[in-house]
Amino acid sequence: MWNPGNMPEEVKVKDLFKKHVSKPRNPNIANVFFKSGYVESWGRGYYNIELACEETDSKLPKPKAEFGGLTVECRASDPYKELASKWNIGGANRTINLPINSTQKMLLNLLQENNSYTYDELADKMQKTRETIRENVKKLQELGLIRRVGARKNGHWEIVEK
Repeated sequence: MWNPGNMPEEVKVKDLFKKHVSKPRNPNIANVFFKSGYVESWGRGYYNIELACEETDSKLPKPKAEFGGLTVECRASDPYKELASKWNIGGANRTINLPINSTQKMLLNLLQENNSYTYDELADKMQKTRETIRENVKKLQELGLIRRVGARKNGHWEIVEK
C-alpha cells in the first residue's frame, strides 16, 4: 500500500513501532475519522497493528518512505495463507485478493483459532465494538466464508471450505 505525503519530521519510519509523537497531518480530516468511529484513540495505530500481528502470529508490516509518501508492505499470516489455500485461491503465498477488509481477515484468523468465540469475546480481543464485530461477521456470512452452527449460546462458527 502507498499513501502520498511525508511523515512529520519528528517521526522517523524506523521508529513507527516504538513510542512516538502522534501528529495528524490534517487535524480536520483526522477529527472526522475520530468522530465517525474509524479512529479509537490518537497515537495507538501502530501499537494496535503490533498487537494484532502478535495475536494472529503474523509478521509486522514493513513501512518505508519512498516516492514522496509512505509504502507499507503487509504479508499474509500463516493461518490466512492456510485459509486461502482451502479456498483454492491461487498464489496464497503472494497477495490475496479476497473482497474482505482487515477486520474481517482478523475475524477469520481468530475463528480459525477458536470457533466458539462470542461477539463480546471477539470485540474484546480485537478492541472493537460489539456492533463492529456483528456487522463484519454478517458480511463474512453473506460472502459464504463462515456460518453459524447451533444456537447462539452453545453453538460455534464454521469456516466454510470451498
